[in-house]
Amino acid sequence: MDAVVLHTNYPERKVNGAIIDAFEYYLSILEYNKDIKLVIINSSRTYLAWLFDILENKYVLDDIKWKYNVIVIRYSRLLLQYNFNKILVLDYGTIKHTRGFLRCKKIIVLSDKHGEQVEMKPVDAIIYYRLPFVNGALIDAFEYYITMLDYNPSVKFIMMDSINGLGLKYILDMFENKYELDNIDWKKNIITISKSDLIKYKFNRVLILDSLTIYNTRGLLRVNKIYSISDNKTNTFQYMYNKNLYDVTYYGEMPFEYRDIEYKMKFAFNRYKPLRKVEPGIYINSPDNPDRSFLEKLDLPDKPLIFKAKLHLNNLFEQFDEYLYWHANTWFDPHPRLLLESAFYGKKIHYYNEPGVEDGSWYRYLDWKENGIENRTLDDNDEIVRLFL
Repeated sequence: MDAVVLHTNYPERKVNGAIIDAFEYYLSILEYNKDIKLVIINSSRTYLAWLFDILENKYVLDDIKWKYNVIVIRYSRLLLQYNFNKILVLDYGTIKHTRGFLRCKKIIVLSDKHGEQVEMKPVDAIIYYRLPFVNGALIDAFEYYITMLDYNPSVKFIMMDSINGLGLKYILDMFENKYELDNIDWKKNIITISKSDLIKYKFNRVLILDSLTIYNTRGLLRVNKIYSISDNKTNTFQYMYNKNLYDVTYYGEMPFEYRDIEYKMKFAFNRYKPLRKVEPGIYINSPDNPDRSFLEKLDLPDKPLIFKAKLHLNNLFEQFDEYLYWHANTWFDPHPRLLLESAFYGKKIHYYNEPGVEDGSWYRYLDWKENGIENRTLDDNDEIVRLFL
């Protein structure tokens, strides 16, 4: 069916321009298309009665059966029970609240100030939703970006701002501290945008490396093809793209992840800076575990202890020569990086997993014990990188 879709401001009793716009387009279309629907989301019966009184007071509606085609839905997720042909949306708020819930062949958007369209040639991009701390997904996204950039100079790295996202200068400084980048113009294709601006862009191919970015881009991407490297949440509805709406292929390293294609993630080891001087120390990583009493069980050498922090330390790998991972079963770690990075730099590695949690740390540790870091270097032979060349 065809529909004008509107998300209201209930429980606030007010009528904004988007409501009036949607209703007027619905009435005009109804004159010529008796099957058109007006789908109103997030309204109670009381609010709807109040709204209808406002509309009936404003317009002459006696000669048209406009209420018969009004569909009221309490929650956006209930849109999934409908199959739409064409949809008209007139405001950013409705876009925001319906993304990922529309099963539709064609969406027509009359943009408001948040959604002004930018006509541009479709681009290839890695997209990352920026957080207030450094996580592995940020590092993964950047490493795939700089590797692709070596062979595809038009590829973009798009960082979407969260409310308290890390400052761009901090992130760029961190990259310059970690990688050899003198021979590549890597900053030119980095774009920072707000979440609401994502819909302005047209993409050809997109790579997504974490479930939080999936969650924050569902319904906002105008894209021909999505490639996603799955993590532990990429098997639940909220953290997956609807395959009825998107052409998406999921690549996965871990057996607990949803995947269309089995794939081993790689690291841009060929761009890691060599270490100058390594200080004795033990880097302690026990994710989401404030309890340090486990250290009393271990017979550790007398060296300074460095605990993992939310912010990235400059010259991090020069500050320790041993890496210790203690699994306290407080965090399910999908794609831990530090273990393999420490192996690359020749650190002594200690891994403890008394609960026997088979997460990403478990599988990467076993893979490292069996295969070392062979076949872990990201270059133009990588299956995903080749898709963007």
